[in-house]
Amino acid sequence: MRQHKALAVIVVSLIALSLLPVQAVSAEATFTTCEGAFIPLGILDWGTSTYPGGNVHLRGMVALYQQDMPGSDPHCSGLNTVVSNANWDAYGVGPSWGTFHVVLEEGSPDGWDGTWTGMSYADGTTSIRVVGHGYGALEGQHVFVDIEFPAMFEAGVASGYILDPHGE
Repeated sequence: MRQHKALAVIVVSLIALSLLPVQAVSAEATFTTCEGAFIPLGILDWGTSTYPGGNVHLRGMVALYQQDMPGSDPHCSGLNTVVSNANWDAYGVGPSWGTFHVVLEEGSPDGWDGTWTGMSYADGTTSIRVVGHGYGALEGQHVFVDIEFPAMFEAGVASGYILDPHGE
């Protein structure tokens, strides 16, 4: 009988505690807008391409891009090394994915690492979604960017934001 009373007291106490108001954390997250160009600078390694059934499977292509976002926060711009993989049909339509590493400026210990996914369409355009996390002074921050390319090897239009969950 004592065990049942003790259990009842514990349950009632837990319910009462759950009804108490919880104080919110004082820091507020901040969002920094990033908008500008994503400019291809060249292919560093063509990777491996295979052609199963007339399709194209690309693995490990490494390219260099300049993120040029002059009207945005300096943390939005930098030199970006991108590793690409893709499964395209004979018309160049299909998904792509990979990783990226951004250095904010030469010799900087700060930047972004992450992954991206994309889709190439029959009209030659490509849409990419980038998700990354900061390193160096950007540790703990996250970056989210959408890039629209009008054609392969042409500059894309980038738009996104940096999330600092701890605020400034």
